[in-house]
Amino acid sequence: MNLVRLNCLNYRNIEECDIELSPKFNCFLGNNGVGKTNLIDAVYFMSLTKSHLNSVDAQLVRHGESFLMLQGEYDNDGKSEIIQATVKPHVRKILKRNGKIYNRMSDHIGLIPVVLISPVDQQMITDGSEERRRFMDTVISQCDARYLNSLTRYNSVLKNRNDLLKKLSDGIMTDEADPLLDIFDCQMSNEAKYIYKKRYEFIDEFIPFFDKIYQDICSEREQVELKYTSHCENGELTALLRECRNRDIAVGYTTRGIHKDDLIMNIEGFPIKTTGSQGQNKTFVTAMKLAQYLYLSKCRGVKPILLLDDVFDRLDSNRVINIIRIVSSDEFGQIFITDTSRNHTDNLLAHTVNTPFRVFNVNDGKVTSCSETSL
Repeated sequence: MNLVRLNCLNYRNIEECDIELSPKFNCFLGNNGVGKTNLIDAVYFMSLTKSHLNSVDAQLVRHGESFLMLQGEYDNDGKSEIIQATVKPHVRKILKRNGKIYNRMSDHIGLIPVVLISPVDQQMITDGSEERRRFMDTVISQCDARYLNSLTRYNSVLKNRNDLLKKLSDGIMTDEADPLLDIFDCQMSNEAKYIYKKRYEFIDEFIPFFDKIYQDICSEREQVELKYTSHCENGELTALLRECRNRDIAVGYTTRGIHKDDLIMNIEGFPIKTTGSQGQNKTFVTAMKLAQYLYLSKCRGVKPILLLDDVFDRLDSNRVINIIRIVSSDEFGQIFITDTSRNHTDNLLAHTVNTPFRVFNVNDGKVTSCSETSL
């Protein structure tokens, strides 16, 4: 799956651009804050129908403008796909595939698999379990539409249950809420069965990809570990919710469920959050994302688009070279890179052979020039 042409209008600080892209490496060069990451984000948006920078669509519209438009022309194994997205504040966003409007945004997820590696990925290590669950959900949802639907339904019921628990905790309602809690518990348990099953299967298949990529990057033996933990390991969620109901009422929210699942991340037998160096942390999350790429490629049968946003910061030269060699292999398809130096980019790509790439200069939200060559 390749993005052949990208058109942006009023996307964040990008006033307008219309660019033709290389099927392998595409490099966006410029100083910090000029719009390189916004171009990466536009590609991400057209795959997952949302920005990785801002969860509020209306805030993606360029200041002073009334709408934004993105359009991408894709080559899907010789078949052309035109994806167009339009966002206007206070109006439902519109997403079209070949001129036909999607009724549900979720129907688009998985058509154009994408993997983004960015500085934000460090939050998987530094922040709470929500970031690690989001990682699992993003990967699995691109392979399994039923999973995304189950997750949406589970979260909807969870919200209703928490609203009721808060009322009970505040004394607004009393024991007549028990039958309704029974219904919520049953609904959550039904969805949790499938979500737990798919997360467990995903991590089981994912770990071998992760272990190999990590060792290929660091070129030395560092013992790393990923382990999935869930309340559902202890049996049916219905029984757990019933057991904890009084405590849930006391605190005003649901304390058991797949919304508390986590991924344990260790290096040399200890939590990487407390013992890993900056380079090890960056290597860990980069390996997770590259393993995500290989997993998606296997389950979807197509090579995803790979987005590398400021990925080489805080990595030594050997690890940088190893990453370039990995993504230059035939296992990887189209790649987008942001960087601040053309010399740096040329030095990186010099470690590839006969690899076509195109370079775009970005300044104040404008793509001013481009060149194409191969090394």
